[in-house]
Amino acid sequence: MPSRGIEAFFFLIIIAAGLGYVLLTTRPAAPPRMRQSGIYRESHRLSIEVEKTIKFLYKSPISIFSKVSDVFIKKPRYFLDEAMSLIETVIKMEQRKAELDYRKQMLTYYLSQMRRNSRRVPDSETIDRWFLKFSSWMGKTVVPDSSGGKKKQKDLFQELFRTSRPAYLKNKPDEAIKKLLSENRRETARVERTLIRTASRVRQDLRWAVLCSFCCMFLTIGTCGCLVAGMCLCRRYFIRDKSHLTAVQVQANVSEAFFHLKKASPDAAILDRAKKEGWFSPALAEVLGVLQAYRQWPASVDSGGHGGAEGGLYRHSVEVMEKMLDNASPEMDKKEVAMCGLSHDLGKILTYGKIDGKWMKTGMYHDVLSGAILRGIPMEGFSQEGITRMLLVVSHHHRPVELPVNVPPGTKEMLELLTNSDAQVARQEKQTQT
Repeated sequence: MPSRGIEAFFFLIIIAAGLGYVLLTTRPAAPPRMRQSGIYRESHRLSIEVEKTIKFLYKSPISIFSKVSDVFIKKPRYFLDEAMSLIETVIKMEQRKAELDYRKQMLTYYLSQMRRNSRRVPDSETIDRWFLKFSSWMGKTVVPDSSGGKKKQKDLFQELFRTSRPAYLKNKPDEAIKKLLSENRRETARVERTLIRTASRVRQDLRWAVLCSFCCMFLTIGTCGCLVAGMCLCRRYFIRDKSHLTAVQVQANVSEAFFHLKKASPDAAILDRAKKEGWFSPALAEVLGVLQAYRQWPASVDSGGHGGAEGGLYRHSVEVMEKMLDNASPEMDKKEVAMCGLSHDLGKILTYGKIDGKWMKTGMYHDVLSGAILRGIPMEGFSQEGITRMLLVVSHHHRPVELPVNVPPGTKEMLELLTNSDAQVARQEKQTQT
């Protein structure tokens, strides 16, 4: 994927996040009628914000991400439900605050009347007259009540007056009213704090709901973007190079790669010598035919490596096989020795290839691939223990420390023989190149 495309992709994500933040944090303006009538309270503002957030999350292009987030983590809907329940608490606090404000105004009016009539205790008719004056003075700001209306407010008014009737209050009515006003102020402050905290929690829940949806969107888009980028990189650097470098069809199971490699007629002179000296096997002829088909492959593509010229892989494999046969102990099976030496670098056929006239490699471990290819070759004339020994030696000749503990007898000796022979031949090839 081009670098400009990746930058544009992340730039669009940042723009989407900024728009979502602006839409969430911008408070909706109050309708003109509500402002004029004085009924636009905090609960109304919060209700509009919740409605706007729900519309943004579930009726906009990102609704699919909100629904996916609801299915897997169940968070946006949870935060929205919690916000709705908190709005009910805000409404109750507003009603309570309205009652306290009404009580404060009523106490203040009562205090003024008591100071004007400090020498006598008001009777019921006086209380009714004061209440009518108070109601006309308050006008439309009197809090309506569905259960009792003005009758309930009048009872409350009379109850406040009765608080000054006991004997210990007759002499100091002003102090009793001041005490009630002080308690009313403390209760009002507590209600206001609760109202502010609850409203803040509602807005916090709305932010968390939007954040969960955006996180789900970023994860989904990021995962899809990573998959697309991985597919592009795989297509560019792995699959394309594989088909071009190896000139074979590499299957998912590398053990079957032998059946897809090209094969040619093996060198008759080597086969005749093998039959005379007793280390010939049908598997040896198969491996020799594969190396003959890829005879132009080098033994190394690194600068200063051994056998870097074309045809180096074939020559290196044959020389390592001959070196191992010369240095093998009498206890070793010559057929196994010859197979290990000849096939130890078969994996380089899959890891090396020419691009634009230059040999390159994919970076995979060629010894592991050599063992995988060897596993697919029919091993006629070899025991199961000998097959296991050859596979272990070929697959670990560059990583002998990873050799398992419970290996067949003679495996470590065979691995040491292959490692030493490979190193000796490589040094000789480097000296020849210089």
